[in-house]
Amino acid sequence: MKMLKLLKILVFIFCLFMLFDESAYARAGRGQSYRSSSYRSSSSSGSYRSSYSGYHRSSYGSGYRHSGYTKDGVSDELLGFLFLGILMFVIGYAIYRNYRQKNAIHPQSPEPGIDADARARILQAIQETDPNFSMEIFLERAKEIFLRLQDAWSSGDMTSVRNFLSQGVYNRFKIQLEIMRNMEGAKNVMSDISVESMSPIGIHVNPPYLTLHVAIGAKARDVMLSIDVSDDEAQQILKKASASRFTEVYSFTRKLTAQSDASRDLLKGQCPRCGFVPENFSQVNKCPGCGALYNSGEYDWVLSEITQMEEWKPASADGVSGLAEGMSRQVIEDRASYLFWRWIQCRVRGSALPLMRDATGNMKAKLASPANEYLGEIAVGAVDLKSIESNEEFRADVLIQWSASVEKNNEPIHFDHRMYLVLPKDANVETNFADHGCEQCGAPLPDTDALNCAYCGALLPDTHNDWLLDDIREQSRG
Repeated sequence: MKMLKLLKILVFIFCLFMLFDESAYARAGRGQSYRSSSYRSSSSSGSYRSSYSGYHRSSYGSGYRHSGYTKDGVSDELLGFLFLGILMFVIGYAIYRNYRQKNAIHPQSPEPGIDADARARILQAIQETDPNFSMEIFLERAKEIFLRLQDAWSSGDMTSVRNFLSQGVYNRFKIQLEIMRNMEGAKNVMSDISVESMSPIGIHVNPPYLTLHVAIGAKARDVMLSIDVSDDEAQQILKKASASRFTEVYSFTRKLTAQSDASRDLLKGQCPRCGFVPENFSQVNKCPGCGALYNSGEYDWVLSEITQMEEWKPASADGVSGLAEGMSRQVIEDRASYLFWRWIQCRVRGSALPLMRDATGNMKAKLASPANEYLGEIAVGAVDLKSIESNEEFRADVLIQWSASVEKNNEPIHFDHRMYLVLPKDANVETNFADHGCEQCGAPLPDTDALNCAYCGALLPDTHNDWLLDDIREQSRG
């Protein structure tokens, strides 16, 4: 019947509005694109690149008509009024709902797994080794790092936040931006970023490191655009976008021996060890005054991991059997994250160079002729150290839960991969959370097999003295 067909069309339009009104297009690290192992979809459209060719009118001219009436006895005029009335209601409700979401003030709700007593216990545990630690100052600085991270992501250049991030987190964002730009032809722009809640939800002491986990609830307007869209056009599009909310767990790590010093602030470009302020703070990660590595975690907090709320498990930072004295689970997982993203870089570039300094001979042989692959909307849910074996060398087994689109415009699918890292027993790893740079000046290393630093000319190692990638295998989804 004609009325039924019209109603179906209106319901379809209304459902489209409901579907896209609150969609979160992207955020730093593309956590919104992550598909957990429980996610299933029969759709072949991209998570935020779904396109519609427009509304196509259907012809109902074959229906029986007589004297201005349809077959079921309803006049054309009445049908028109009913259709217009329902359409006006849908449009009015859509405008009202959108206005309410953009302007309503939502109370901050407590994050899962935390209460006042638990927060007090976390503070007490930190102050046992650092009496001057202030949770308020820490959360303010964590908030500033979060906001700077979103801004750097939106600008497409992570250099400005390099020294606040571990090697794994920094390379994750850097490589994601490269893939977005070169493979997807896309960029993510953001505005109106605000933090609505910050709550410490756990602390783990794994000597020689301590890790504080903070659930950050935030809100932002953001859209994925073609790299050809100008900045002015992007801002106009952002003004029309709805703000979306998200919560992620940020893990900050430092040495147990580190002490809070209010006179030194890494966010102001000061060395956390000696307080020196270099002119090129974000270009290098080594203090020219005392030689300290800014983001090693030895003297100040470093952002060592970002976990999606659905993958967060309080026990995920507990100790692992097989850890030798002086080893840190957090450092190994961060190193694994760095190696994972380098492996992704090898696949999309079709080149083994990104891993040449960070892989064993076994892995280098497998990377001899990597295929150039399409991997889009890549997001990591969790990096989890499972075990360490000790034979002639240490061998770490790490689970990587991640997702990606393997064909352009297709929905991301979930993957579980096991990474196997090896470390000689006589190795002396000194970088901790910091990425490997030139030992002379601290400049970042090139993504080539060059043997000399482009900044100071110092000799570069052909293989790093660190955990090396020996193998990576996809885990059965059984």
